[in-house]
Amino acid sequence: MVASLDRNRLWLITGIPVAVFVLAFFYYPLANILGTGFSSLSDTGVESLLTSRLLAATARTIFYSLSATVLSVLFGMPLAFLLYRVRFPGQRILRSLVLVPFMLPTIVVGLAFRALFRSNGALGFLGLHESATAVVLALTFFNIALIARSVGSSWARLDYRQEDAAASLGATPFQVFWSVTLPNLRKAILASASLVFLFCATSFGLVLMVGGVRASTIETEIYLQVFSFGNLGAAAILATLQLVIVLVLLWVTRGSGYNLGVDAATSVRKFTVRNLPILFASLPGAVLILVPLGYLVFRSFSYEGSFGFGNFVQASAEGVWDSALASVTIAIASSAISIPLALFAAISLSRRQIPGAVGGWFNTALLLPLGASSVVLGLGLLLTASNLGIAGWWIIVPLAQGLVALPLVLQTMLPALKSIPSRRLEAAASLGSGPVSSLFRIELPSIRPVVLVSIGFALATALGEFGATSFLARPGQITLPVFIYQAISSPKPGSFGVALAAAVILTVLTVTVLVVTEYGFRKVGKSANVGK
Repeated sequence: MVASLDRNRLWLITGIPVAVFVLAFFYYPLANILGTGFSSLSDTGVESLLTSRLLAATARTIFYSLSATVLSVLFGMPLAFLLYRVRFPGQRILRSLVLVPFMLPTIVVGLAFRALFRSNGALGFLGLHESATAVVLALTFFNIALIARSVGSSWARLDYRQEDAAASLGATPFQVFWSVTLPNLRKAILASASLVFLFCATSFGLVLMVGGVRASTIETEIYLQVFSFGNLGAAAILATLQLVIVLVLLWVTRGSGYNLGVDAATSVRKFTVRNLPILFASLPGAVLILVPLGYLVFRSFSYEGSFGFGNFVQASAEGVWDSALASVTIAIASSAISIPLALFAAISLSRRQIPGAVGGWFNTALLLPLGASSVVLGLGLLLTASNLGIAGWWIIVPLAQGLVALPLVLQTMLPALKSIPSRRLEAAASLGSGPVSSLFRIELPSIRPVVLVSIGFALATALGEFGATSFLARPGQITLPVFIYQAISSPKPGSFGVALAAAVILTVLTVTVLVVTEYGFRKVGKSANVGK
């Protein structure tokens, strides 16, 4: 029976629909726009890439990404300890709240920092409006949660006995951390840091909102080359350069999952006085997360010099609730696409029978949309849909958002499936259970909490997706991120307040999804443990 399990080709059956989807809605549109861009290249287009403007954009991309990655690790590690290594009241809710910045749309994060640092903002006196410092802080804000939850998931599983043994031999707390804890966390830290660099290098809306045109990166330069200069050839080469960077980073992080919502701790102790230094060390990260969000909420209630609901009333008159309904509807539809596909992909990649080379390439191919330019993706889908005569179809936007959510959801499900002990499957096979039966009786029930978390992430990601949606949205599909961008761009009086109000509504929706997901994760996890 075990031999029959080894001959299983379930990985191929579940992998085919995912491969077809990604080929049709990512790689074909990507090849379409790159082909169009390169075919339009002239000698002038090639030389334009060597201008000081584009070289400076590339240098800024590297500088912003490296700086934000270092700060994210420094601020995120103490939070990882507090949220996953010790236990205290209200910890579950705090975990969900810490994740909010990572799940928020970049345009909301950018709006919060723009409001904070502009001339009439609370920190306008610092002169950081549209500065490199503001961009780095905004990118750090966005990625602290990734470090905290990804590294924290690994930290919660470390056995305390090694640290206790080192302490009993006279090692100081710093020596214990440096010689025992850090080596065990090195892989998780490097993988998470590489992903942070990836997200920073491909950030679009946040950099454009916080840094403006002066602080352009490769991503924003692609947008400017297409829409400001009409140079599709230069944009295509920049997009190719960005894809190469993404492929290198995905190779660095191969085989790792960041477990954003899976926090099944196995080694946690109660918070004690000895942990106070870690608490103080976590304050800078907490302040960086809380201040921009708090100021965003505060400013949303400031209307014409008084405190009230004026911005929300004006936003309601301009159709913000229609956009909220469109966001929720499209998010549900896109989740109905991304969740089954991610589950199929996770099943395929977790099969021990899948050839190593095939699994590596398949995993990389599925993760590439995670770091691809949202500008290129949206433009490529728009060109492809126009060529096929389906540009006005309602389903195009959910398909695009589902594609954006797919890699994130996959990286949440895959580690859970891989962690199921092989002896359980072998024992089931020896008792006559086939591969499909083992899948439905053992594997899927074991990852029910993770699937629930994945649904929450898919919904939150779709709610905040802006890049591709801004290209593809039609009347009736103006989601909240698109509504916010339109409000910011509007010359109408009070439009900035309308954008702030819409951003708060979107934040509330996102927080609600994440809190409900965290609560459901606990309930389902407990019921599964009782069933065992």
